[in-house]
Amino acid sequence: MILNMTFVTILATAFLLVIVVSAWVRHARQKTNRQQINEGASTSVSDLLDRDDVLLVDTETTGLGETAEVIEIAAIDTLGNLRLSVLSMPEGRISSGASKVNGLTRRKLESEGAKPWPEIHEKVKSELESASVVLAWNAPFDVRMLNQTIERHELSDIQVEIADLLPAYRRFRPDGRHRLVDAVKREGAKWSGDGHRAEADCRAMLAVLREIA
Repeated sequence: MILNMTFVTILATAFLLVIVVSAWVRHARQKTNRQQINEGASTSVSDLLDRDDVLLVDTETTGLGETAEVIEIAAIDTLGNLRLSVLSMPEGRISSGASKVNGLTRRKLESEGAKPWPEIHEKVKSELESASVVLAWNAPFDVRMLNQTIERHELSDIQVEIADLLPAYRRFRPDGRHRLVDAVKREGAKWSGDGHRAEADCRAMLAVLREIA
């Protein structure tokens, strides 16, 4: 199971809050071969950038409910390198609402060679577990979707903690809305790729981090 511990969210919130007063942050470092958070490590936001061991991850799903599945997952490092981008053919249906947002339908997945999750699981697991820090926007959603998909197929857990950038950004910019699309606009960042596809969302996160570093 992917871990999304309360203290990870608190830590992610804290490190961007500190930017307001001192431009310093707390960030996650690897303590063991299981991804853990070292609360004694402090660094600037810029130190999270231009690293191949810090990953930004995003998922696209069949819906929002308890039976929803991951149909796309991507990850980039903060150098901007694409580290992971795979499509997954779900067992269940893709809701019309999800398709309207991400543009993914069963036909499109078939045409782009999507494979059942069990065939891509080890690739996803290996890439995420290789990182020292994994970040996502609204991480609890991605964590829940990944766990639901993994549990559905009775596969091995992904041993990683994903820190949530959303509450951190909310503390940094208390007013207004805090969706990723709102943060991109507010920070004057540039959106590249297909909006609401996993890789594009990862690149949007990186663009926001670069603007506020």
